[in-house]
Amino acid sequence: MDPELYVKRYSAAEILSLSWDLVKKNTALLLAIILSVYLPVNIIVSLIPETILAAEAFMPGFRIYAMLILAIQTLIVLIADLALVYAVKELIEGRKTDYRNALRQSLKRWPAAVGTEMIMAVFLAGLFILFIIPGIIFAVYWSFALFAVMIRNKSGTFALSYSRSLVKGRWWKVLGYSVSFGLLSFLPVIPFLVLWFMMPKDPFTDLLYSTVSNISMSFYTVAWTVYFLNLDTVKEEKKQVADERKEPVINRL
Repeated sequence: MDPELYVKRYSAAEILSLSWDLVKKNTALLLAIILSVYLPVNIIVSLIPETILAAEAFMPGFRIYAMLILAIQTLIVLIADLALVYAVKELIEGRKTDYRNALRQSLKRWPAAVGTEMIMAVFLAGLFILFIIPGIIFAVYWSFALFAVMIRNKSGTFALSYSRSLVKGRWWKVLGYSVSFGLLSFLPVIPFLVLWFMMPKDPFTDLLYSTVSNISMSFYTVAWTVYFLNLDTVKEEKKQVADERKEPVINRL
């Protein structure tokens, strides 16, 4: 456990440093979580011939079908994301865990996460359809909702409100961190993306690219979990101190 994570605000460099240290020391655990969920999903998706997709793309109802498949895929991989969040928290707090336990804990919170993601998707879709800028604003405000579900046992609009309370007053900073962490997580994917465009398209290359992308982008989840814990814990400690200062001295004796 990093004792300072729960005491002081971390800079982006400190968050990334701790996140990378967690990844290096727990590579096997994190890979097991990612591959146990993402790999089966990627195998199924890669086996769908592109010729069929191209031919059926113009058929009535195909777009709805494709969107439904994408939605199901997104909801399934939530299991891996939640498990990563749980594992990172346990590791930071000095508790050992394995990928089976992380996935078990993830499945317990999966229904709440699905409900929260659906509510957020509906709200954001409405905001983006009406006005693009409010959609972006609230996407950042709610960027910690999934973490509130897994770590703080929130759900639905309570998770959205919890996330917004963390972002309030530091919206631009959170946006900057999100973009920076995302770009850094994507950098290792670029060589594989170039190769993927150059190589003949077949199920194997599709599977390889998708899996490498999932592994690389999981660093974002690790870093965002560290950032969430830092923001949330320091916020709670400061609130407690403020409440104690407001409380009459006689009540604290």
